[in-house]
Formats: sequence, structure tokens, C-alpha cells
Amino acid sequence: MQTLKAKSFKGRFLHLSKYNNILTILKYLLLSAFCKIRGVSREVNLIICEGVTLKIRLGSTDLESAIDCLVDDELSLTFIASELSSKRNVKIIDCGGYIGASALALCKKYPNSEVVVIEADPANYVILTENLRNLSNVHLVNAVFTSEENSNDYVEFFRGENGKWSSSAIKSNSSNELIGTIKTITLSKILSDYGWEGVDILKMDIEGGEAQFLRGQRPLERVAVLAIELHNSECEAAYQIATKDRFNMKGAGEKHFSFRSDIRIEPLHQG
Repeated sequence: MQTLKAKSFKGRFLHLSKYNNILTILKYLLLSAFCKIRGVSREVNLIICEGVTLKIRLGSTDLESAIDCLVDDELSLTFIASELSSKRNVKIIDCGGYIGASALALCKKYPNSEVVVIEADPANYVILTENLRNLSNVHLVNAVFTSEENSNDYVEFFRGENGKWSSSAIKSNSSNELIGTIKTITLSKILSDYGWEGVDILKMDIEGGEAQFLRGQRPLERVAVLAIELHNSECEAAYQIATKDRFNMKGAGEKHFSFRSDIRIEPLHQG
């Protein structure tokens, strides 16, 4: 029998009912509809899974993102680098942290980890800080992740048609709203700031900004595992060039995984 994914409306309702009372869920659904219609913003706390309560913005994609990462395993963590599971102090960069759900999923998969979470959107960063405030192994950075060749300390940052879900340093069309200027940060700066020699896992979902990083000189030289979303043909082309000497796997949707040649792959568990 096929498992009902929690991302479907019915699946999401049934999943949340395991951890939240029905009145809380109905209140969330009604208020979400109201916020979408009226264009207003409110926040609630919801139990997403056992031991994880997150602040969620009503009428947004926050809940979808949280369930994707923490329930439906959209990061496909079941086949990322078997030897990293037992390694001490796994070094992880979560680039495009959004509200913190992906960082929580990574910390759950790799409890012996040190994680740097980068989120450029100021509004997302406020929620991210709230959701990850109790994790002592996680460092938060409000910045735009860029290549080593970028000489700008600050860049313009835009909100896309899908709101906070698609905010990016890439202006995809004239309707994108300018949020402001955000400071930039590079991989070498992160490694220097935290005293790391390299990165075990680099997760990237920065709404088209991936291409700018991948076009840099030897961008993955110190990255063991890359988990990335490729949002357009420009990103795909840059990815093909940057990973040509690595072992690559295609995940669901826009997700791709690239492994350094010395990394063993854990087979995907069948549920």
C-alpha cells in the first residue's frame, strides 16, 4: 500500500493531528485562509513531529517546508554519505536556511555536527533565529552566500513572486520587490571564521543564486557532499561543469547530490 505523503492536504492534516489537538489544527487552517485573503501575517507554534515545535507564519509556505524536511525527508538524507553518520563533529553548511527546518533535519541525522545556517532574507531570519535558538551546535548568519570572486561586501536582495519562499539576490523579473542590501559571505570566510578545514555537507537552496557560486574557481574543492536545488538551466549548466569529476545523483524534483570521489554512498532505504 502506498504511504500517504504528509505534503498532501489530507496527509498534512492527519500528520498534524498526531501531535496537535484538532481545535489547534482547525484554528491554523482557518487563520491561514484569512491571512491569505487579507494579506496579513500572523504566527503560531505547531508541533511538526515528535520533539519539534516550530514557529510558523500563517498563509505562508512555512508549514509545507517544515513537513517536507522533517517528515517527508525531502533532503533525501537517507542516502547521504554513510560514514558521516558516525563521524565526530560533522561540518555542515545550510545555505538557504529559511525557517530552520532543514537545519533541524540535518542535526537529527547527524547529531555529532556543527552547523552554520545562512539565510539572507531578514524576515525569514527572524523566524529562523526563534526556531533554532536552543541548538548550541548551530551558528546563524544573516548574509547572501556568494563565490570567492565576488568583490561586493553587500548586494541587492529581492523578494520574488512567491514571497519569502523565493527571495533571492537574483532579480528574475521586473516585479521582484527590492528588500534592501544584504552583506555577502563566501565559503572561505565561513571556513576561516569557524576554523574548519573543509565542509562535510553543503546544502544549497538559494533560488537561483547557486549558479553564481558554482561558476567560481574550484568551488567544491573543500566540499565532500553537495545537496543542491537547481532552479533553472543556468544553474544546471554551472552544476554540470563544477561537478564533472564527482559522483552525482538526481533526487526528487530540482534536488541534486554531488559526492567527492572518496565518499561512500549509503543505499536509499525502501519504506
